[in-house]
Amino acid sequence: LKDTAKNSITTKNRELSDQLVTNALRGRFAREIDKLRLAHVPVELRKKDQKAVSYFQVGLVEKPDEPVGEIFSEGEHRCVALAAFLAELVTARRYSAIVFDDPMSSLDHIHRRAVAARLVEEAAHRQVIVFTHDLMFLFELRREAGAKDCPITYQTVRRRPDRPGYIEGQLPDKAKSSLQLTNALRSELKAAKSNYD
Repeated sequence: LKDTAKNSITTKNRELSDQLVTNALRGRFAREIDKLRLAHVPVELRKKDQKAVSYFQVGLVEKPDEPVGEIFSEGEHRCVALAAFLAELVTARRYSAIVFDDPMSSLDHIHRRAVAARLVEEAAHRQVIVFTHDLMFLFELRREAGAKDCPITYQTVRRRPDRPGYIEGQLPDKAKSSLQLTNALRSELKAAKSNYD
């Protein structure tokens, strides 16, 4: 009787999981793959049940037994992981802040632009924090934020002669326009001049 009750609960758990989670998550994953411009590589989420616990695995649609890791490039892996993360985040309906630490390594310009657009889109619902050294990605984020009228705040961490880890609320010098850089240098010169006079 105890095993029968346990099997009934396990079966019901699988049914509820399929109805409430699996279809929504798989559908959202497919949309994220499309948004990140990976539709040329047909992939899907597959559910695997193991001892009443559901797991999801990325698999190729046309070759389900082929290991994905041997076919995708490093950049495609990164995009698929980001798509899975965003799909889970959206279906969970939680709106806490998210932080990305250099999400662009190994991505080409097409995926770079798609990821920038997707992060700006997500910023309409939550705070999105991106740490990056990649100026091209920074410019893509700025362009996408401007096009969507999404406010963006810059923080730059740099080294000063007196201390490392100095934080400024602006773009790094190498990301500024010529006019912005000239004005910043004039301000620094003016501030330093009084110390030397």
